[in-house]
Amino acid sequence: MPKPTLRPRWLKLLLGGLAGIALLLGLLYFALNLLFPPQRLASLLAAQVSAATGRDFAVRGTLSIRVLPRIGVAAHDVVLGNAPWGSRKEMLRVKQASFDIAFWPLLQGLVDVASVSFSGVDLLLETDRHGVGNWVMAGPDTAVPPTGGDSGSPLRVHLSRIALTDTHLAYRDARSGTTHSLLLQTLELDVAGEGHTLDASFDSRGQQWQLQGQIGRLAELSANQADWPFDLQLSSDGALFAAKGLLRRGAMPHRLEADISARLTRVEALSPWLPNAARIPLPIELTGQLNYAPQSVRIDGLQLSVAQQQISGQLKALGGTPWQIDAQLASPSIDLARWLPPRAAAPAAPAAKDRRVFGTTPLGLEALPAGPATLSLHVDRLLMPGLPPLSNLKAQFNAQPGRFKADPVSFGLAGGTLRGSVTVASAAGSAPRVALQAQGSNLSMDELLQATGHSAFAKGGQVQLRADLNLAGGTPRALAASANGELMLSLANTTLGGGASPLGTSVLAKVLQAVSLQPTVPTSSRVRCAVLRLPLKNGVAAVDRSIAMETDQLSVSAKGEIRLDDETLTLAFRPSPKSGVKLNPVDLAKLVVLKGPWLDPKLALDAQGMVGLAASLGRAGATGGLSMLAQQLLKAAPEADVCRTAMGGAGTAPVPTVKPSPPPPQPAQGLPKGLPDALRQIFK
Repeated sequence: MPKPTLRPRWLKLLLGGLAGIALLLGLLYFALNLLFPPQRLASLLAAQVSAATGRDFAVRGTLSIRVLPRIGVAAHDVVLGNAPWGSRKEMLRVKQASFDIAFWPLLQGLVDVASVSFSGVDLLLETDRHGVGNWVMAGPDTAVPPTGGDSGSPLRVHLSRIALTDTHLAYRDARSGTTHSLLLQTLELDVAGEGHTLDASFDSRGQQWQLQGQIGRLAELSANQADWPFDLQLSSDGALFAAKGLLRRGAMPHRLEADISARLTRVEALSPWLPNAARIPLPIELTGQLNYAPQSVRIDGLQLSVAQQQISGQLKALGGTPWQIDAQLASPSIDLARWLPPRAAAPAAPAAKDRRVFGTTPLGLEALPAGPATLSLHVDRLLMPGLPPLSNLKAQFNAQPGRFKADPVSFGLAGGTLRGSVTVASAAGSAPRVALQAQGSNLSMDELLQATGHSAFAKGGQVQLRADLNLAGGTPRALAASANGELMLSLANTTLGGGASPLGTSVLAKVLQAVSLQPTVPTSSRVRCAVLRLPLKNGVAAVDRSIAMETDQLSVSAKGEIRLDDETLTLAFRPSPKSGVKLNPVDLAKLVVLKGPWLDPKLALDAQGMVGLAASLGRAGATGGLSMLAQQLLKAAPEADVCRTAMGGAGTAPVPTVKPSPPPPQPAQGLPKGLPDALRQIFK
């Protein structure tokens, strides 16, 4: 008979211990169901959550319990009540919830929730008309009447971990009436040191976002007895936002202080939020210190980079109806070409029949800011397409409902300075009204022409500008047609070249050619001064020697009309020799008429003004032209300084109506060779 195998003593003890543990767990599960049946545990849990939050809490569906590794409670159809002023009864609805609760703390009056997981969540966050959120709840120290009428110490709730999946989150602002929503795929909140780690992913308007970082304990936020810290980063493809700071304890709503930063690198990150996101220059970077208080928002130390253009300053907003915004911004250099969208290639199409300087594209002047705002701007160097660099730009902008004003505005331009102001006012049922004032001094003609690509048109000289205009309309054409006031441009000491004019037509050179009866446009003409002063009334300028030009040999003044509404002109030019300069009278036209559209005016000799010259040429029967205009201009006494007269308005005095005596017969004079051919070439 074989000898029985002796089992080790430790193995027996192990098996006995396991059996004892299994028996103990069985007894524990039996005692748990006896002491805390699902219905009672659900009631107890509801009472303690209500105590911690001050809100109704209920488990409307089934509730099950497990023992290992902690007491596990699974509940269905869980609801948490909303604030009394909320837009719906429940703030939170959960299809399925699981709680892991420590057993021994529960017997000691503490609901120690090690973890909570929710699935199928519908959470509504909203604020009342005072800005107080429905997430502001009663503190966890609130006592709860004992259930069943027994006296005892109130339980406390301690929460360690939260996990959410398939969550619909909505935010409603009662003051603005707006509601925003997002789909939260996952959220995990776990204890880490003195706070919680946060990791969440969600979808908003079809764009995927990730929120990560650290926050203070939720119990401390609810208790409102200490400042609540946070350090969060919100990111998406092409976008990153970060904030690190404190939510200050005290009266609601809380004050907030944080260092903030943002970076946008892809237009897709903005497309769901802005309809014209493609027009925003990228990348954009921002840093600053945010201070939020009731009815006040301020960003100090603002550093903003837009397409590598650096801007710094401060931004403030004060609460009210509407809010008031005040900003002070400065930049060492800005190149607007980096901010403007690229120009699309012009399609190969027939030229439009309507060749006009002023277009009909709406300017959007009706869309003025709805609320009060001020902006102080200082840019050391500003680059704009088609203009020389602007230096030391200083501007003060002020916006009020229905009114926008830039006053003062000053900057250096082309070696000179320009100062002025612009006011735009808009009222329902009427066209926007614009008031423009400007004063430009000592602007370099060379720099202006070089910036516009017409440096061959002239060389040397300085430009002076003065404008005092009132306009009305929503398009450039409407504004021009309604212009009232005065516009003045003057040019001194320049030499005309053979290049194209920046205005698209070489009127100045052709007028000089016509009045001097030259067969070809002079390759170089020295202009001592040229003045264009337009006294405007309803888009029409009545010119009475307020247009003038002076060369080394002759002076030219004009009389007539310039229209901004249909962009036409009718001007008669009378030349006169300079004092001390000997010119053959037949080498100088008596009167030249410029007439037609701005972009293609035609030159002609006025027959009444040219009667003497026409007789000399055997064309005494010539007729046509602007006889009345010619007579008025010819009757006026020659001016000693036509440019001074044009600038100061000395030529506006009424012209005497005394009929002049017929001119005495002129002796026959030698005619320049080829003069008839020259006339035909000039005035064809």
